[in-house]
Amino acid sequence: PVDVAAGIVRTAADRLGGARAWIIRVDPEGWAGITAAHPDVPLTDSPESWRISEHPRAPTTLAITNLAAVEYTFPDPSGEVAPWAMESMDTDHRECIALPLIHRGSAIGALHVWFEGSPPDFTEHGDLLASFALHASAALANADLHAHVQETAFELDRRVKERTIELEAANHELEAFSYSVSHDLRAPLRGIDGLSRLLLDEDQATLSDQARRYLSMIRCSVSEMDALIHALLDFSRTSRQDLHLKAVRPRDLVDGLVERVRLTNRNRTFEFEIGDLPECYADPTLLKQVFANLLSNAVKYTAHRSKAVIRIDGHVADGDAIYWVKDNGVGFDPIQGQRIFGVFQRLHGADEYPGTGVGLATVFRIIQRHRGGIWFDAAPGEGATFYVRLPIASPSTMTDAGGQSAHNVTPI
Repeated sequence: PVDVAAGIVRTAADRLGGARAWIIRVDPEGWAGITAAHPDVPLTDSPESWRISEHPRAPTTLAITNLAAVEYTFPDPSGEVAPWAMESMDTDHRECIALPLIHRGSAIGALHVWFEGSPPDFTEHGDLLASFALHASAALANADLHAHVQETAFELDRRVKERTIELEAANHELEAFSYSVSHDLRAPLRGIDGLSRLLLDEDQATLSDQARRYLSMIRCSVSEMDALIHALLDFSRTSRQDLHLKAVRPRDLVDGLVERVRLTNRNRTFEFEIGDLPECYADPTLLKQVFANLLSNAVKYTAHRSKAVIRIDGHVADGDAIYWVKDNGVGFDPIQGQRIFGVFQRLHGADEYPGTGVGLATVFRIIQRHRGGIWFDAAPGEGATFYVRLPIASPSTMTDAGGQSAHNVTPI
């Protein structure tokens, strides 16, 4: 933009027969400074060179105040010319035309052309003068826009760097906390569990029934606490570990998980219905955790059914793979379901349905990192269905997508 302004003043001087020309920029606070000149004159170090309000009869002031071209004779009896202009002015350059530079209805400066003799007739060169003023206005406006864009880019870059530093610090703190939880907090639990087990095994004959019951309660509480710590660490890892995306066949993951459920719940009756599960693009380890948590959820909440019926199915829709895990369990009120994806959020008592309250939050976080979606359909006493949407394309074509409507939708 500065080069354009320099070209404008040079062309204006040549076409109008002027000896000198320059563009004065006036900022919103009324400070004026030279932007471009021909021939070159010493440029002020700052645009805050002089206030137009202090020079009411200067050509710049007259042009932008009246929003009209003015003729000016130098030296004016009032002496209203900026010092740098007087120093650069030859005594022969006595006549001046000052044109206001207008952008969006406001004057942002003035174009000056100085002549050794009388200036050209406005009426003969009106279109040419207007063209110079229009181009000069555009040059100044573009310069302002360019400066604003640079300033904004610099500020955004600064903020990104600050946030990156803060995020790295937070990650380091989280890693330190996770290490502390994993080692420092689990060590006392192992000690409590070991000592209580020794008491039960070696001193059982001397313990009263009440003491044995208390020790058993201690061991159960330790086990629950250890499970909770493990769940929290899993949740933390899902937020921090790198994604290794690849084409995955979910059926291979689900078959192994279903077999594990049967082996660990031999006293229960299950009917598993596994349909077509289309391929998707995901991290296989994290996707396995998604199905494991959803399947565990279905197993847990069908505990009071004589036969648990669990269906795992899927299809492709709008370029995404949609999977669902449906059970005939206790279900829940969909109005209350908005909070089930939060950490430690439970809709049923832990005494009736044990758990950590972290499983669905972990699923939510994993699906969020895959730019997918998760939602549900449920009713009290009628079971629940959890839906998951994942991309089937490579990361280069993955885009954020909203949820789909069932009862409560949780778009990611």
